[in-house]
Amino acid sequence: MGNQSSSISFHIVYNKLEAQTLLHEAETKDFYLEECRDDPMNALARRKTAYSANGMTDREYKFFEVVVENAREKIPLRLQQDLKTVYLIQLMPSADGGMPHTRPDHMICYPDITRTFSFQTLIHELWHIHQRLFREEWVRIFHEMGWEEWKGKMPAHLDKTRRLNPDTLDTPYWCYQKTWVPIPVFRDIRQPNVTETDIWFYHVSLKYHVKSLPKEMEKEYGEVPWSAYEHPREMAAYLLSDPDRYGQCPGFEKLLRVIGAIALPRESNVSPK
Repeated sequence: MGNQSSSISFHIVYNKLEAQTLLHEAETKDFYLEECRDDPMNALARRKTAYSANGMTDREYKFFEVVVENAREKIPLRLQQDLKTVYLIQLMPSADGGMPHTRPDHMICYPDITRTFSFQTLIHELWHIHQRLFREEWVRIFHEMGWEEWKGKMPAHLDKTRRLNPDTLDTPYWCYQKTWVPIPVFRDIRQPNVTETDIWFYHVSLKYHVKSLPKEMEKEYGEVPWSAYEHPREMAAYLLSDPDRYGQCPGFEKLLRVIGAIALPRESNVSPK
């Protein structure tokens, strides 16, 4: 995994037609929108959203140029070495509830760039691209962190209320310490909203679920955002995008031992132990 020099570059997609073409190509690979349309709960949750490319104003384009250039030198060396051209696309503001996300193979989608851009968000999404491109390597990393992909049968009432996430769509279920599988479920199944979810934790051997955070996971990860718990890809992306905030938790230290200090942002105050 990795070259010896920086190869990353950013292509800000100014033209709406080009952006829509890239989204169409992504759809032929991950079928994300088709999955959302075919799933009754997810289709209902997205009834008031519009998932399509949105044009950029000159002001938005210049804003994008400045913030990306300012962020470039802070990007972890691992990402600079392993990633090549990354496409930055603006979507309609309501797309996916306004949440930034990635699509195959090298696309970051921002529903509203001026509102949702931050350095931490950029790094977070770049790690999702990395996870997609180096899938087998991340399987090994997650295993070292105590996670393994789970292919058991999830109870129907949980599976049918699960919010689909484009960053975890290909492998939605992972088990922590051979015990707990987190599932992001819609909070209100009568009127689901893509931005309103809870994470439940399914016990794979005893076959029950809880809404409270299992003590094993709380001890490992502490005060990370609640949404980080839905999947090891999200957990790793949160930890690596803001190590100055989460670097003291045992889960971060374990991740860093596996992936190396080369994964830290260039101006991070965290030092490997």
